[in-house]
Amino acid sequence: MDALYVSAPFYFDDDFQVCYGEHYNIVFPLLVPLYKQEAELVEKKGWNAFEQFLLDNEVGNLSDMNRKPFTW
Repeated sequence: MDALYVSAPFYFDDDFQVCYGEHYNIVFPLLVPLYKQEAELVEKKGWNAFEQFLLDNEVGNLSDMNRKPFTW
């Protein structure tokens, strides 16, 4: 893996996206390790296309360091 994609936690249930505290709220960012070719595709096609690909294909464990590269 050569890159790290950081995003709002769109992939999680609404209840898990933000922890509301008494004084502060905490947003849990989505961190997705990327292969070089995936990072290049995100740069070329845009983050919207990447996130839509993840949703459309119901990609499972986004933090799996042993997965095969995504292609879209």
